[in-house]
Amino acid sequence: MNWDRLRIFYWVAKFGSFSRAAKALKTSQPALSHQISHLEDELENDLFVRVSQGIKLTQKGEELFFSIRDVFLEIDTAIQRVKEDESETEGTLRISASQGFISNYLSPKIPLFIEKYPKLRLSIAASDFDLDPANGDLDVVIRPKLKGRADLIQHPIMTMHLRLYASRDYIQKYGLPQKISDLNKHRLIAHGEFQSHPYADLDWHLKVGMPEGESRKPFLTLNGPIGRTQLAEDGVGIILIPNKHPAIRNSKLVNILPKERGPKIDLFCIYPKRLKKLKKIVAFSQFIQEVYQ
Repeated sequence: MNWDRLRIFYWVAKFGSFSRAAKALKTSQPALSHQISHLEDELENDLFVRVSQGIKLTQKGEELFFSIRDVFLEIDTAIQRVKEDESETEGTLRISASQGFISNYLSPKIPLFIEKYPKLRLSIAASDFDLDPANGDLDVVIRPKLKGRADLIQHPIMTMHLRLYASRDYIQKYGLPQKISDLNKHRLIAHGEFQSHPYADLDWHLKVGMPEGESRKPFLTLNGPIGRTQLAEDGVGIILIPNKHPAIRNSKLVNILPKERGPKIDLFCIYPKRLKKLKKIVAFSQFIQEVYQ
């Protein structure tokens, strides 16, 4: 088996594109296509199929990719460890978390982290999709715990309880709900059905106290947490947000129906075991546990 052809196959499959793989490997697209053809002949199976948007792995191609992926990820990790400076923490750390967590909890702490590790570059991606750090595209993911994953290290960093909040202006204008059924008469701001959140039911306040299968009609839906919070601060309506939200600490929003408890979200700092000895991983993991505990 030609090792170089397997390496080329891995990068073409990872990018889903011959042109992007050629750019990453600093070679030409025809050269990659030629090597993939030889590999397919050697394996006596087609590995890719042409589709309208480019190329797609065949079933045999997927089997091969997932079989060799961990090998190439381990090699990449080994190369990073060899390149690490003995005294400095440097390189690029790829992090992903939800939009709300990055905006309200992570971003305010970044200056402290940069001051402590000035040579470490950060690449932070906001995503509300259910991300897995083991696929090699990310180093660290902040999200709820992934069950049954012995290949990951998962450190608890924060527990958030979702509660109902409104501004003082809203309460003065529309009144303070005294019981859960009073929500039927109030302006509720919701996440909406456009894209359900993978970590918690952000529209819990539309369903709580309602007959099974029924829900309240929201006054307004917006699937961005920053926008929902701003609308609530401006007195537009009632929202469901974490009890540790900065808007609460700044006294801009008031907890209503405090005995009603919404969903709980336990957040973890998660990264693959193969990365556990990298200095950048150790630095970030220790930092984020210290600042939130």
